[in-house]
Parts: sequence; C-alpha cells; structure tokens
Amino acid sequence: MAEIKVERKRRSVLPWVLGILALAVIAFVVFRVFGGDGGPGNVVAGGDSTVVVDTARP
Repeated sequence: MAEIKVERKRRSVLPWVLGILALAVIAFVVFRVFGGDGGPGNVVAGGDSTVVVDTARP
C-alpha cells in the first residue's frame, strides 16, 4: 500500500489577535458607558491642589 503523508496546517494568529482586540474595545466601551465616575462629584485638578466639585446638590 502507498503511504499518505498528512501535514498539519499551521493556524493563523490573526483570528486570536482580532478577537482580543475586539474584547478590548468592548471592555473600553462598557467601562466608558457604565464606568465608575467616582460618585456624585467631579474631580478637577488645577495647580498644586485637587478640588472635588459636588454636582449632586440642586
């Protein structure tokens, strides 16, 4: 009988890279939309001090 050589194909890395990139973009969007803003105030940095502006008051 004749011998049949079977060579394994080398898989591409491109689908893995694209998948990881897509997950990173999705995570970024989720954290931007639902991300923690630190509470009711906004942090404003200026000069040598940091000021927290309370935006929750009417």
